[in-house]
Amino acid sequence: MAAQKTAEADVAAAKATVRSGQINLGYASVTAPISGRIGRALVTEGALVGQGEATQLAVVQQINPMYVNFTQSTTDVLALRRAVESGKFRRAGNAANAASVRIVLEDGSAYAQPGKLLFSDLTVDPTSGQITLRAEVPNPNGFLLPGMYVRVRIEQAETPSGIVLPQQDAVVVLTSALPVAQLALDLVWEHLLPAFGDAPLPPAEDPLASSLGDALAALTLPTIAGAAISPTADRVAGIRFSFDDPKFSSVTLETGALTIARQGSEGRGTPLAFGHGEWVESADARVWASGAWVSPNSLVIRAHNIGTPFSRTYTLAFTTDAVTLDIIQNVAFGDLPHTHATSVSRG
Repeated sequence: MAAQKTAEADVAAAKATVRSGQINLGYASVTAPISGRIGRALVTEGALVGQGEATQLAVVQQINPMYVNFTQSTTDVLALRRAVESGKFRRAGNAANAASVRIVLEDGSAYAQPGKLLFSDLTVDPTSGQITLRAEVPNPNGFLLPGMYVRVRIEQAETPSGIVLPQQDAVVVLTSALPVAQLALDLVWEHLLPAFGDAPLPPAEDPLASSLGDALAALTLPTIAGAAISPTADRVAGIRFSFDDPKFSSVTLETGALTIARQGSEGRGTPLAFGHGEWVESADARVWASGAWVSPNSLVIRAHNIGTPFSRTYTLAFTTDAVTLDIIQNVAFGDLPHTHATSVSRG
């Protein structure tokens, strides 16, 4: 009996030794508490770590979604609050639908995925007079990287009866192509013309008139900055991507042409020809278009309606077997039309 007890004690001691060895072996593998992308190693192989305090081995970062921190001056905040309280503007977003945020990259191109405002800090930085805001932006392709410099466009308020114009120093021209011209004329007479003042235009012989004519003649329309080709272009050429969208049924990209088929058109659409570094006129002489690959998987095309102030920007972000389409119009009566849809199939 004594020998049996001794043997059982030896077995238990051996199991404890095995367990202790397994624990010590586990220390040889360091597992991250979160999933994400890991950066460079901060220590070399064979270095002593954890001697008295924790040693950082590497940095693991979650990049989808990305969080964008930016600031806003208290002057702008107070002016916005007064305008909302007076009824001049109405606040954009609500508890169920946060304010929309758009990201502009360092090269001036727009990031395809829209984000949303998470919060606005209540504390003002006494050294700068600014408050901090944070936005959440989807980053499924890992295009945005931690530490990247971007600019933010946020819709904090809106006016339901306003004409949204491009951010340009230009003469506003209303054309017969406008479907509801009277609304535009009413707004121009009420708001735009009084802002110009009572001074008439200078006569033709005035140097100012000549200078204005020279400036108008020298105006150019910049094209989209980016590459003319991309490996993705060859991979997706001729493929029809289908959408479950109330407006559009499919989109097809060919060399120098984009075809978007509307719902009810049985998959047929008019190809939009576009150039790179130049503007290409459409077959019906109604649109000029230019485009470029702003990243290996993102194509941006801008189309201007000839003789009107209207233009549309098409952003196509391709993944392995899908494409996300964003269409933004630059001028509108009230809210700017914005289409955002992701394809559901390809063929």
